Amino acid sequence: MLLGSGSGGGNALRKQNSGVLHQEMSKEQPIRDASLGDTAGQFLNAERNLLKDRG
Repeated sequence: MLLGSGSGGGNALRKQNSGVLHQEMSKEQPIRDASLGDTAGQFLNAERNLLKDRG
C-alpha cells in the first residue's frame, strides 16, 4: 500500500512509495489505478509516470 501526504516528509515519502511500487512491479502482476481521473496529486502522477515508463 502506498502512503499519502500525511505519512511523512515529501522526499522520504516519495522514495518509500517508489520502493513499494518497484517491489509490487517485480511480482509481474497487473496494477490497477484506483484513482483514475485524479490528476492533481504530485506523488500520484510520479507513480503513474514510473508505471508508464517501465511498461
